[in-house]
Amino acid sequence: MADEDLDALGITVEDFYREADLEINEGLDVMADDVLNWWDSIAPKDTGEYDSDLAITEIKDDDGHPARRVKDSAKYAHIVEYGSKYVDARSPRAKTAVRFGVDGKYMVDNPQ
Repeated sequence: MADEDLDALGITVEDFYREADLEINEGLDVMADDVLNWWDSIAPKDTGEYDSDLAITEIKDDDGHPARRVKDSAKYAHIVEYGSKYVDARSPRAKTAVRFGVDGKYMVDNPQ
């Protein structure tokens, strides 16, 4: 279909891209919500700070494609994840990554 045909229908190529972007972003949001909810379900609840600091951020991957990052910004998140001399590691981030087949800094729908 040529651009002239689209013009006759009152549609532009940009309309197709906009619609595809909406669908992609909706899918990423659903996946990120699933990841956040599962991570929260296994997160320690001792003080409530760790799980309340879980958040989803809209980002672009290295190729400029939309992506989502789910992370915890609690000041002691690294201790919960890796443990310390006095605290055993709980590894909620690593367990979430394994659960969703993610290895790396981006949550993608088809990890390599």
